[in-house]
Amino acid sequence: AIFSSTGGSVGLVRTYVFFVGKGVDNSPALYQATLDNTGALGTVQELVSGVENMQVLYGVDTDSDQIANIYETADSVDSGGAGSAQGGLWNSVVSVRVALVLYSDDNAVDAAPPASTTYMLGTTASNSFSYVPPSDKRLRRYFVETFSVRNVLP
Repeated sequence: AIFSSTGGSVGLVRTYVFFVGKGVDNSPALYQATLDNTGALGTVQELVSGVENMQVLYGVDTDSDQIANIYETADSVDSGGAGSAQGGLWNSVVSVRVALVLYSDDNAVDAAPPASTTYMLGTTASNSFSYVPPSDKRLRRYFVETFSVRNVLP
């Protein structure tokens, strides 16, 4: 942190990128990477093994009450729709919704999973996704959490 003469402090800005990639044991895993000031990828670290899928939606406040009215993908937020300022709707994002699909070790269940499962990630069917797991007798669990963006809280 950087301290001022008035006793306040300002933290340094750090940017992290999260993604699903191949883990050290060849199974899918959740990774974290840092970005430096130029946008170059820095240190990459495996966080959680067994993460098969990650989805992210951004909560957009469309009526200035600091509550998300719609959840959109990054592409949708970036384009912003008709009449939005250059840079899209990023200034209107008040929350982030993250969903992960994780799986267990081999042969955790007696029967293969159904052919397709629809997960409700957003608020409508258009921003949900269908997931087709392999028939490998692994137990799968879906986790979703919504986080407020700190600098826009009332």
